Amino acid sequence: MIGSYLILHYGKPRLKKAVASIYPQVDKIVILYSPAPSQGFQTDLKCPDTREELLNEVSEFMDKIEWIDGSWSVEGEHNDAHAQYLKDCEWIVRFDADEVFSEGSVKYYIELAKTKTAHIFRVPF
Repeated sequence: MIGSYLILHYGKPRLKKAVASIYPQVDKIVILYSPAPSQGFQTDLKCPDTREELLNEVSEFMDKIEWIDGSWSVEGEHNDAHAQYLKDCEWIVRFDADEVFSEGSVKYYIELAKTKTAHIFRVPF
């Protein structure tokens, strides 16, 4: 099984396109949503995107999406939270709301990763 995950605080303008590009290539998508930023510095600035707006952007893909609401104080915790939701996956792909995968690219990179000995394989952009 191929799983994927996205840590999300905002990203409405490109979120739908990113999810649509990975949707046919994976079996499961976990979206780890936080109403406050976990990356960089904490701020009191209001997020430009509401939870409801973000959910609406991906509503047509919900058959594969597990939406997790959480509050993580640092990026590492936010990023690592995926592990408990993707335990049944042999391969896990992390993506961001502004990343678009070309058709077949996930399978291509998994096949390439199988030739490597590393546990983590980073795809260059």
